[in-house]
Amino acid sequence: MYASNCTYITLVNSGDVIVDQMSVCDIFNEYYVNITHSIGTIDSVNPDSKLEDVITKHSCHQSVKYIKEHIPAKRSFDFCRVQKRR
Repeated sequence: MYASNCTYITLVNSGDVIVDQMSVCDIFNEYYVNITHSIGTIDSVNPDSKLEDVITKHSCHQSVKYIKEHIPAKRSFDFCRVQKRR
């Protein structure tokens, strides 16, 4: 059950409108989990690290450089607010 004040995400994927929130989650998860699949580098972040330190550490990381240089932006995600028809 969803809370009454939450915001839903609707995707248009290859012409199909996706409203089921689990399907939306699966699509985002699949995209972001696999974007670095071919790089093969494992990295971790200390949970106690400051956000600024994590950003600095990873801004020059080989995976970030690789993505910028080799992974074309095949998909873009555009968000806009919509209202439910009454």
